[in-house]
Amino acid sequence: MNHLRRPGWRKQENYAIWKDKMTVLLQLWGVLNRLNSPNGVLNNNKNAEMKLLIIAKMDSVTHNNVVTASNQDSAKLLWLVIKERFTSSQASNRARIFNEFLYLNFKEDAVNNFITNVQVAIKKLELTTNFVCNHLTQFKNEARAELKESSATDASLFEGRQGKQNSKKKNN
Repeated sequence: MNHLRRPGWRKQENYAIWKDKMTVLLQLWGVLNRLNSPNGVLNNNKNAEMKLLIIAKMDSVTHNNVVTASNQDSAKLLWLVIKERFTSSQASNRARIFNEFLYLNFKEDAVNNFITNVQVAIKKLELTTNFVCNHLTQFKNEARAELKESSATDASLFEGRQGKQNSKKKNN
């Protein structure tokens, strides 16, 4: 139970695990639905407890990127910003996470660490049909671009409207 009270430091590398622990803890305290609901409200004491919990478990880099003057007084806003920052469905963030997965390092003397890193990377991906289709489309487009660069390109000159008018004048 003590482990649930202290969900670990919030870093980019361990977001998925941290989020799972925080979700369980917030459910136990009965505030998860209020934090996730647009209409949910926390009383002053619960808000202060949640702010303390969330902020106390951030590393300095995450704190600098997440906590602002506009959200520092609201546990709900802090929770929302953290979720948006680390689980963003924007293409740039999804691509970064996918690349992290592709370039995991394997060391024979650290097999357990590698397995853990693979599991965390897969959990971060949160694969959806749209994500896979978009990735395949991007791969296909990149393959086409590579093929086109190596082949010869035909070009032609276009004679605009003025060229046609000039040819009519010459014929008269």
